[in-house]
Formats: sequence, structure tokens, C-alpha cells
Amino acid sequence: MTASLVNRWRFQASIWLVRLVALIILVSVALAYDRTATERYRNDVRQTWQAELDERALRIQATILQNIQTVWGLAANVAVEPDIGGARFRELASVIIELAPQLKNIGLAPDFVIRHIHPLAGNEKALGLDISRQSLSAADIRLLQARRDVVFTGPIQLVQGGTGLAGRIPIYTRDTNRFWGVVSVILDLEKLYRDTGLTAVAPERRLALSKSADPSDRNAMFFTAGTPSFSDPVSSALSLQGAEWTLFAEPVDGWPNHPESPWLVRTALTTVVVITAALVFWLTNLFVREQNMQRRLWGLFELAPVGIGLYDARSGRRLRGNPTHLACFGDAAAELTFFDRSEFNAQSREPIPIARLLAENGRFSSIERQCLCADDKVRPILLSGLELSKGKRDDVVWLISEDLT
Repeated sequence: MTASLVNRWRFQASIWLVRLVALIILVSVALAYDRTATERYRNDVRQTWQAELDERALRIQATILQNIQTVWGLAANVAVEPDIGGARFRELASVIIELAPQLKNIGLAPDFVIRHIHPLAGNEKALGLDISRQSLSAADIRLLQARRDVVFTGPIQLVQGGTGLAGRIPIYTRDTNRFWGVVSVILDLEKLYRDTGLTAVAPERRLALSKSADPSDRNAMFFTAGTPSFSDPVSSALSLQGAEWTLFAEPVDGWPNHPESPWLVRTALTTVVVITAALVFWLTNLFVREQNMQRRLWGLFELAPVGIGLYDARSGRRLRGNPTHLACFGDAAAELTFFDRSEFNAQSREPIPIARLLAENGRFSSIERQCLCADDKVRPILLSGLELSKGKRDDVVWLISEDLT
């Protein structure tokens, strides 16, 4: 294989490599944009879910605290009147039950033993219950007495049946500041779930309340809407003194893998890739055609039977000469002024310099000059010239010479 064919093969290979690299870059950018758009959409969806979940958790926590807030008045009465009777207790408790619809019952527990409870119907088994041995741990008791604030326990299984959230409010007598016992409040969790909207969750949503911050701990979940199987849920913590709950939520079908109307975006991306790739192919094809034209031109330059010399238009120095030109003039014609020498011309006056002819018209043709050739003979040479502008600093002069002998 000749050097010319090798060079042409390398050139074609480089063109196809450029096209392939451009296509790979275009496809990679399109895929990266599609992936980024999908990730951005997924994050937006998660943020929306997170905001809704935080609002739901806040509603649950606020509902619980509102129920407990109504009981503090009863605790204040017992602190003033520690020997409160059953009738007086039922009178106060009945008002509280009407104001707090999520309460299941209210009990008075001096020294942690329930002595009075309202309503009594259905809660008889709770009378005489020592809650310090049943549902209130030693740590809860220490927390209760140290902070003198409500402590929650739950969810718990109630001796009278069902589950509930227990809130215990410590009571200290007004006169002696001695620990008297607690007001034990049980919130009906079923009512709490219903009134805060947990039971009305849309079927495409998965929701759970858990005593653990780990979404994979199914044993800690005490309320679920949908299958309690989470992969990457959003979560919101409910901070209740003595009880830490976490609310989890996730779409049943998982987080979206693409934005809405994905084919609209992907069709646009594909169109851009195809158009850009076609443009790259067209430009490289033009470049190939230009190179082929230049190769043919230089072929004609090299094989032309007349002499062709390329000169720098500014300096007048020869840039290149074809074999006929070099054979005729050799190194003597290294400068354009070589053809202006008067000692070889029969004319009595100086010949017009070639540079001036080009400056006036940009070209000249069929000017005969006597030139000293490489064989040391003076011969009549017919000259034609053309100045081509390739840029401000790259102008060249094509000088064509023909030996008239």
C-alpha cells in the first residue's frame, strides 16, 4: 500500500472517528439530561410528599396535645382538693370528655393506683389497676416526677380491651407540694386515626406509624395503611414526651422513574440529537469534499506541464513550486523579484515590477520576460499571475510560467 493510500485511509478513519465521538457525546449528554430531569422530578415529588407528611404528623401531635390540655384543669383541682370524691370527679371528667372527643377515659390514680375512672361503663377492669406495674416503667416514673409534666406511653393494650395512648399527668398537692399521684388519660387510637385522616389515605399511598425510626422494623408498626413494606419512604418524627413515634409514607408503586409526559421530553431530545448528528455529518462531509478538492488541486499543481510557483504576497518569498517550476528556475527564483531583473531583458526601460501589477489589478497575464534559467541560459518566459486572499496575513501569489522556447 502506497503512502498516499495510507494517508487517505487515515484521513477517512479520522473523519469517521470524529463523527462517532460526536454521536457518543450527543447521546451521553441527552441521557445525562434525561437522568437529571428524572432525578429532579423525583426529588420534587419526594419534597411534596415530605411536606404533606410533616403536616399530617403535626396534626396528629397537635390533636393529642389538645386532648391532654383539657385535663390539666382536673389536675389543678385535685392538687387543691386531694380528697376529691367520686361525684365531684365524675362531674369534672364528664365535661372534659365532651371537650376532648378522642379521649377514651380519664382515671384518678393516687400512688399510681386507679381509684376513680370515667366513664365507668366498659372500664370496670381498670379500677384498682397499679399502672406503675402494668404500663408505666420506672424510667417513665422518674421522668414524670423530674419534669412534672405529662408523660406518654403507648400504644398499650388496655385491660378493658383495645389499644390506646396513655398520658399521665403528675399531681403535687398545693399545700405540701407532695407527690399525690397522676391523672391517667387514655386516648382512643382508632378515633385518633380517623379524626386525623390516617384511615382515609388514598389507595396508591402506603402509610405507617411506628415506634421505631427504622422503616424495615415491621414489629414496631402499630398502624398501617396499605402493605407495610417500605423501600425508601419519607418520614416525619412525632416527639411526645416518653413516646417517640415515626410516620412513614411512600407510593405503593414506588417513586416515579420518569417525569410526567416523558416521551414528549425524550422525543425532543432525540430530535435534537438527530439534527445535531446530521449537522456534524454534513459539516464533516463538506470538510472531506474540501480535502478532496485540495488533493485534486495539488495533484494538478504537481503534474502541470507549466511552471507554477506560490509566493507570499507580503514578503515575496517562494512558498512552494511544482517540479516544472523548480526544474526551470531552481533556487534562483526564491524571491518574486527574480522575475523583475532588467539585465536579461532587451527592453531599454525597467520592466514593471510584478508586485505593482498585482497591486493594481490583483492579476496579470501573458507578460514576456527574459529569465536566467537553471541551465544558465536566458530564455523567454511567458508569465501570468494571480493574488489570492486567504486572510489578512495569508495572501498568496500564484505565478504561472511557460518556457516559450
